[in-house]
Parts: sequence; C-alpha cells; structure tokens
Amino acid sequence: MQVWQPPNARSPAPWIYGGLGLRFFAWIIDYLIVMAANNTFYAIMTGHTPLAPKDFDAMMGLSGLMFSMSYHVLFLERFGATPGKLLFGLRVITAQGLPISYGRAVGRFFAGILSGLLCYIGYFIAFADVERRTLHDRMCKTRVIRKR
Repeated sequence: MQVWQPPNARSPAPWIYGGLGLRFFAWIIDYLIVMAANNTFYAIMTGHTPLAPKDFDAMMGLSGLMFSMSYHVLFLERFGATPGKLLFGLRVITAQGLPISYGRAVGRFFAGILSGLLCYIGYFIAFADVERRTLHDRMCKTRVIRKR
C-alpha cells in the first residue's frame, strides 16, 4: 500500500492510492449505471423516432457518449468521484491534493477513452506505476486515492 503526502494539500493526512481492483469494480458499477440509463433511453426512443435505422443508431451512439460524459464529469466535479468510486471510498484529486475542476474532469473523460483504445494499454500501465496512475491520470495530472 503506497502512501503519498501531497505538497500543498489542505489536509495534513497522507493519501493512500486507490488499488487497481477497487478501481476496476468501481468502473464496472459506473458502466452498468450508464448502460442501464442508455438502454432505457433507447427503449423509450425506438418506437417514436422518424429517423432511419442507421441515423437512429448514430443518434443513440452520440447520446450515449454525451450521457456518459455528463455522468462522469458532473460527478467528478461535484463529488470528486463517480458513484462507483464513492461506493468503494475512492476520490479523484489533482497532483496537489485538491479537487478536480470541471475542465480537468472533461479532459479526464476523453483521456479515459484514449486509455481504452488499443486493448486498454492505458489502463495496464498503472500496474507499473508506484502511484497507480493510468494514462488518463498521467495526462490530466490526477490521482485516485482512498478515503480514510
């Protein structure tokens, strides 16, 4: 278990990095929430759309992306964690130990998509990092820590 003391943090207590197992299960919970909401929206819209099927699929893909982005960004900016992370006592902070901003949350969402490209290699680099940072954590200068 790695402990880190942020240089300009508001709290004198050291941070404990979020483990990869906890982060994975938090991701699964968030994924299930987003997919359930998106599938509900899809079920409501399927019988009521004048669009052709290919246009409808494109619209559903775009709405899914927008919902997922809204979900992640709003929860990270407001609570410092998504519901999955909150369930496991995880928080996303800056390298200085401060809450992340709206802009950083948006950047982290799109950097997370990049982490998933090419067989999720952006996530696997966390195994070799002392601070358990993924590619999107490195790009956005964030850390995932456990609450005490």
